[in-house]
Amino acid sequence: MIYEDLQNQFIDVFLLTLGARDAYTEKHSERLSMLAREISLGLNLSSVEIKKIVFAAKLHDIGKIGISDTILLKPDKLTQDEFDIIKTHPEIGADILAKISIFSHIKDYVLYHHEKYDGSGYPSGLKEKNIPLGARIIAIVDTIDAILTRRSYKEPKPIDYAVEELQRCAGTQFDPYIADLAISIINKYKDIFIEDNVHAL
Repeated sequence: MIYEDLQNQFIDVFLLTLGARDAYTEKHSERLSMLAREISLGLNLSSVEIKKIVFAAKLHDIGKIGISDTILLKPDKLTQDEFDIIKTHPEIGADILAKISIFSHIKDYVLYHHEKYDGSGYPSGLKEKNIPLGARIIAIVDTIDAILTRRSYKEPKPIDYAVEELQRCAGTQFDPYIADLAISIINKYKDIFIEDNVHAL
């Protein structure tokens, strides 16, 4: 119990630190953890594995601490060079977590959450089941949240659009089984996007 309390305290500090720079990233991480928990339950994973995935979902963007404000908070679309810098955040995050013993066991979920099922993702081009399960789950919930929320450079899309994207990208960007499960779950969580005032159905 003390160990878990310490983990939660560290996570709170990390998210507050991110939130001080970018309020979106803090709320984004909280929404992801809720969706990731629901998918993990749907996969009948053990309670230990579910905790790992939820922690990793909350901390998946911790590497953005190492990205400059001019890029992280840019209100317009990023240039290719700027996007290449943003793409380093999974490695930065994994390096941070590797140095903290209570989080080192989730570093690979953070490192590989931008990998794609067909091998076209980053940073390592992992494919299919070579991508850790936690990372495959986070990749999907990360995309769902990106679609449904407003950013300075884009408007939110409706739930139906998110479902269509999951269907279209199943087997290429996403693990098809997890994508199917996510489709059956996202309507349950649509209210959290409304409550955050980021999407109007």
